Amino acid sequence: MIVKENCKEVITAAKDVFKIMKPIYEARPAGEKHKEYFYLMGLDNRNRIKIIDLISFGSINECAIYPREIFRVAIIKDCASIIMIHNHPSGHLEISTEDRAITERIKSGCKILDIKFLDHVIVSETDFIHFQ
Repeated sequence: MIVKENCKEVITAAKDVFKIMKPIYEARPAGEKHKEYFYLMGLDNRNRIKIIDLISFGSINECAIYPREIFRVAIIKDCASIIMIHNHPSGHLEISTEDRAITERIKSGCKILDIKFLDHVIVSETDFIHFQ
């Protein structure tokens, strides 16, 4: 589900991602705020946002992520680079083993497809942590 498209905001750091994603996460229905949501941010060659797409949502502590869904969006929308974003509903901002594993899988795919992998940002209601 496309959340934003061609908004032309420029990403220079993870704090920019958090600033843009905060209202998106806050806009979720009250009954859904306890779930993990995983988004893809696709950018052009000048790091302007082409698309923010909801890739998947799950339970209170996990979300199924399939590389093919991420790359399908990135290729269809002609993205030069991508940023992965997901939330930790608990507010506990720690990079899990699963977070590291999916990040490495997506990085590998990006190399093959010649798409730049810029970052993986994990957000809570008040803060963020990132890989790069």
